[in-house]
Amino acid sequence: MGIYNVFSKKVLSAINQKSEQYTLRTEQIVQGKILKIFQDNKAHIQLGSQKMTAQLEASLTTGKKYLFQVKSAEGAVRLKVLGEPLKAGIQANVQHLMSQFGVKATKTSMGFIQELITKNIPFRKDQLIKALQLIESSKHRLQAQQVLQAMIARRIPVTEPVFNALYTSKIATFTEQIRPLLQHLQKETNQKPSYQKIKNMLENIIDPPLKTKNMLIGHIAAEIKNNHPHFLNLLKAAGLIDSTVTFSAWKSEWTSFLRENNLTPSSIANRNLANVSLPNKINETLLIKILEKLLVNHSRIRSVAQQIINAFGNSLNKAIVTNLSLQGQEYAKLKKRIIRDFIPLISKGQQITLLKSLHNNPVALQNLYTNLQALSNEQTYLTVEQFLRSETREQFLSQLKLILNSIGLSHENLIKQDATEQQISTMKSLLIQVLQEENGQRQKRFRHFLNFINGMQLQSVSETNSTIQASLQFPGESIGLNGDLFLDIEGDKSENNRINPDHCRIFFYLDLMNMKETIIDMHVQNRLVAITVYNNHTDLKHSTKFLQSVLKEGLAGINYHLTTISMKSLNAIDKSKSNCSFLNRQQNDRGVDVRI
Repeated sequence: MGIYNVFSKKVLSAINQKSEQYTLRTEQIVQGKILKIFQDNKAHIQLGSQKMTAQLEASLTTGKKYLFQVKSAEGAVRLKVLGEPLKAGIQANVQHLMSQFGVKATKTSMGFIQELITKNIPFRKDQLIKALQLIESSKHRLQAQQVLQAMIARRIPVTEPVFNALYTSKIATFTEQIRPLLQHLQKETNQKPSYQKIKNMLENIIDPPLKTKNMLIGHIAAEIKNNHPHFLNLLKAAGLIDSTVTFSAWKSEWTSFLRENNLTPSSIANRNLANVSLPNKINETLLIKILEKLLVNHSRIRSVAQQIINAFGNSLNKAIVTNLSLQGQEYAKLKKRIIRDFIPLISKGQQITLLKSLHNNPVALQNLYTNLQALSNEQTYLTVEQFLRSETREQFLSQLKLILNSIGLSHENLIKQDATEQQISTMKSLLIQVLQEENGQRQKRFRHFLNFINGMQLQSVSETNSTIQASLQFPGESIGLNGDLFLDIEGDKSENNRINPDHCRIFFYLDLMNMKETIIDMHVQNRLVAITVYNNHTDLKHSTKFLQSVLKEGLAGINYHLTTISMKSLNAIDKSKSNCSFLNRQQNDRGVDVRI
């Protein structure tokens, strides 16, 4: 998935940039350029983006680039020149370095070293040798190189466990990691308690128990309490209930339903209503699908409904008032127009319901006219949007809390607080327990997922003295996405060492059911919000126009002000943002602190 690649690059870029200060360390290999040589054997040199003055103890040439090895990093830094000046073609320089290190020259090893040198990432001989070993043993070598490059840049120990953690989280999404293990556990005959717990937890993560029915009941209960028929009219227009149902009958039936099931406004959300049948035989799953379809095509549906009303409204009104049918020719034109222009825009369920109700009699014409009026009214789509937004928000927050609480991202922190492995009921603690009991192929499956969790932990938060960058991913199918959802949050540190909500930036990487691949960049500055949506749908700006006022009101409700919303193609994403240099910082010149 394209957006996953963008997200992955951005996460690795943030890892690369974690260090705020360019610090030389013993045995590192760095590329440097001689800017100027002075008469007293001093030289002005550049290492990465840092410029400094050096005392020369070797013959060097102005303007040339050299590879240096740090021999001492304390006090006056000592650099050893590795060979002749670097040539224009970096390949020969890489081969020379590899021969000095005794490393076998292959296409993979040469490419990896070339990337380190080109990106000014300092590295040691032992790091390089271990990294090349790990690359050679990896199935996906390109991803392995990207991970190891980030590890060296961030000065993470180049060890197999750490590499496996980051590599595993790099090569597949959350859902792709979960499904194989879950399928294995569902087939497992030896159901140990720990196996059962892991299986239940995975099932809740990938397919959580949804509470759409609870939210639907709560929404209808609130409407009938306030005597609002909006949702009833919407269900009629969507073809989900009979158009002849009156609001008084609707209210009476739902009031009885709430009383019989002992449901109050405060108890609806927490009740298990999975096996409760709803009045009017409403199916909440079908309801969501139809409403989503309605919302996606709302602009065209509303326009066509209004056009039909403009063309046939007077005739329909006359027939309804006089309690007569339309003239045969007039009804034939109306039916043809509905089938040609209107039917293709609605869901299959709506199509069947509408076609069955198309009759040339006063009652059917009255219902048709009422539905057309509802579908031409902007309030109908605001009601749809408000309901779906509430449903999606609750599911999103529920899923987010589930991931944060159950996976074990804070496992080590709990251990620090003197909690034992047995006391910590998280996925990570369960996997650790199982790995102590199993071996062979079974252990491999559990270890693979544990590596993934460790990788999530390692790249979930990156901090500097003044900023925080957090990344998170979780399965998105349960909230209507085609794949996993990725979040990337970065911002200034607040006084309590959290991301400052007044100054931050949030990236959403989504694969939506209808809009497909989408990236949302939300930039917050002094609580002013600018949003850029990257998507390849050409009519996105027009089709989402009515949602912008809703978004503006929602942000205002939590004391934020929406300033702009921009729509751009996915191809317009600035690739340079995902490939920032590890040493992209200017440093002040200093006195003599390097000896060559």
